Amino acid sequence: MQKICCCTGHRPQKFPFEYGGKNKEFSTYLAELKSKVENAIIEYGVTCFISGMALGVDLDFAEIVLKLRKTYSLKLECAIPCPIRP
Repeated sequence: MQKICCCTGHRPQKFPFEYGGKNKEFSTYLAELKSKVENAIIEYGVTCFISGMALGVDLDFAEIVLKLRKTYSLKLECAIPCPIRP
């Protein structure tokens, strides 16, 4: 049975700290998010991740999963919430 993890969260303007750059709060947030993703892989055997792909947490989560594919056999799916119109 495949185990799946989804993630969604704040957009950049909703963070209680300056989003992006090299500030301590942002670095800590990314490290914590990566730790949670790795925990899902190691502790729970998650191999499939789904991201809503919105700016902020969704994209950070997706980028972390893509980087971790160098170490683990993972799949990333992108859930687009509305149709793309030409």
